[in-house]
Parts: sequence; structure tokens; C-alpha cells
Amino acid sequence: HVAARAATAEPADKTFANWLLESQGLRPVAHSAWLQLSPEQAKELTRTLLTQDLAYSAPLLSAHRAEWIASRLYASLDPYTSTFFASGTIEPDFKKWEPLGAATFEIAVVGMDTANAFMLLATAED
Repeated sequence: HVAARAATAEPADKTFANWLLESQGLRPVAHSAWLQLSPEQAKELTRTLLTQDLAYSAPLLSAHRAEWIASRLYASLDPYTSTFFASGTIEPDFKKWEPLGAATFEIAVVGMDTANAFMLLATAED
């Protein structure tokens, strides 16, 4: 799922990231639980979420298609004012996320600048 809307909050505002979640019927994340990411970290997490299932790491999209989608999302933001947050992380031996909705596994990546925002929500069931 991808939600896009003009940003109405400051770029680093976790309240706006929660508004994006709530606009899609999801639970907000505690401000302390949002992970602030560099643009490179956010883009890598986005590519991973597009190419691997959260539950079993099964393949989803091709690396080429995931890169195309990620590039389009990140190109929509000003590289000088953009801020990125994630509601969880995926490491080779460690996965962590905040419950957002009814799915067993879910991670949201939010990117925003002073004019635009996107949210990528990856979900999976066990």
C-alpha cells in the first residue's frame, strides 16, 4: 500500500507520520519507537520490503522492479529537506516492528519533505 498526500507538518514531525498511519486505518506508533533513517537506509529498507516477504523472506518483486518503485518514491521528495522514518527494521538476524494493524508482520516506511510525503506499508501473515 502506498499513501501519498501533501505534507502539512514539519519534515521531522513524527506526528505527521502517525497521521499517515491513521489515515489508512492503522494504529499510531509511539514517537520513541519511530526509527529515523538516512535516505540511503530508507531506500534500502524500501527495496528489501518490496523484494522479500516479511514472514518467510520469500521473493516478491524483482530487484529491478523494486529499484524502479523506490527510485520513483524517493525522487518525489526534496533531497535537502526530506526526512525518513520506519516503524521497524529488518536485519539479517534481527527483525523488529511495532503493531500497526491486524497483520502478523508489518513495517511502514514514511518519507516526507516540506511539500510531499509517502508511506510504504509492508504486511505479511504467518
